[in-house]
Amino acid sequence: MPVFTATAANVVARSVASSVASSAVHAPVAVWRRRRHIGSRVVAAVLGGYATAALLATMLVTILHYGLAVSRPAAVAGATLVAAPAYVAAVLWVFAASSPARAWLGLALPCLAMAIVLWGLACFGVAPA
Repeated sequence: MPVFTATAANVVARSVASSVASSAVHAPVAVWRRRRHIGSRVVAAVLGGYATAALLATMLVTILHYGLAVSRPAAVAGATLVAAPAYVAAVLWVFAASSPARAWLGLALPCLAMAIVLWGLACFGVAPA
């Protein structure tokens, strides 16, 4: 069993005391930052995931029904079957992203792309506006 000298014990005690004191001073800032990040991710998961799934379903219904002449009920059923797992994937992406900004960006870019596709379909007369 190793024997610690008094100086080694003092160094460890001072190190622990200084880290506790510094974390106590900065703890409220870190707690609020973490809560803000989690809140942002929850809002992104709920609203951004819903927007992503809704735009995906709308885009698929438009393409299937108007572009490929699939019946409307079949197009809606197929698009919903694809959009439901997409919502789950969006929620997983939000909480797996390294920062809330990346989470929001990872949802905003696909939404923007799908909105542009829908706009293009409406402009070129594939779907009613």
